[in-house]
Amino acid sequence: MQALLDAHPEVCSRGEACFGHGLIVPMMKHFQAYNASQRAGELNTFDGEDTLEVILHAIRILQRKWVDASESPERVRVVAEKTPEHAMGLGLLNAVFPHMRLIHIIRDGRDGVISGWHHNLREKGDAFKSRFPTLASYTRYFVEHHWVPYITAAQRWGGEHPDRAPPPAPNNGHIVENRAGFSRVPPTVCRATW
Repeated sequence: MQALLDAHPEVCSRGEACFGHGLIVPMMKHFQAYNASQRAGELNTFDGEDTLEVILHAIRILQRKWVDASESPERVRVVAEKTPEHAMGLGLLNAVFPHMRLIHIIRDGRDGVISGWHHNLREKGDAFKSRFPTLASYTRYFVEHHWVPYITAAQRWGGEHPDRAPPPAPNNGHIVENRAGFSRVPPTVCRATW
């Protein structure tokens, strides 16, 4: 789906930037730590709105780089990002992108477990193999800690936001947000999943 979206001339789609758990959560923790340790008074703290504004700006800087690197940056109207873990943090992402749209694609679990197995063996080697000595042991972990919780969380969020999350189609999760801050999914790209 990411490649399909990215093939559209008005869409810039990148994969696994991990904004939720990799950027938003650590930034929020840093702001909380700063607020707790500063000594210049209450006016010298970041409230929730301030924090979200800075986080949005940081993400927009990265997205601007994506758009600038695209074939026709002037044509890009929608930016999409694919991180499966985003399913567990859709509420947080919604706070940053209150008009975001979700394309929830349920990947075949067999494909997901094989992909995860090979990716982790390549990236983590012996440490991964000592934790999961067999594909069967990893399969159980993957299903219980990733596949089912991600699907459940994304479907729950979609049920709470039916205007911004069509029913799932079979593959992974994409968040679509346009450069102006108003989410949209071009019907010529996503007609089959709407």
